[in-house]
Amino acid sequence: MTAKGIDGGVLRVGKNAKILSIAGEVIAGVSAQSAIVLETVGAGAVNQAVKGVALARRQLEPEGRSLAIVPEVVEVPLGHGSQTVVHLTVVELDIWS
Repeated sequence: MTAKGIDGGVLRVGKNAKILSIAGEVIAGVSAQSAIVLETVGAGAVNQAVKGVALARRQLEPEGRSLAIVPEVVEVPLGHGSQTVVHLTVVELDIWS
C-alpha cells in the first residue's frame, strides 16, 4: 500500500498515496472503531488524505453514513529533534437518525 501503513492506529499518508487505498483504510477504520487518524507531512500528503476521505464519504453515503475531518497540527519526535505533521482525525457522523 502506498499509504505507508498503520502504526498504532495512525495511518501515515504520503503525497504519492493512492486515493482508493486511503478510502478503503478510512472505511475500515471508522467501521472497526469510532475514528482513524491520518498523519500527513506536506501539502501533497494533506491533499491526498482529504481526497481519500471524500471518496470514502461518497462510498458510505448510500448506507446513510457520513464522515467529518478534525485537523490538528502536532510535533512528532524525530531523532534529536521533532517534525511538524498534520493529523486528520476522521470520525463518523450520526446525521441521519
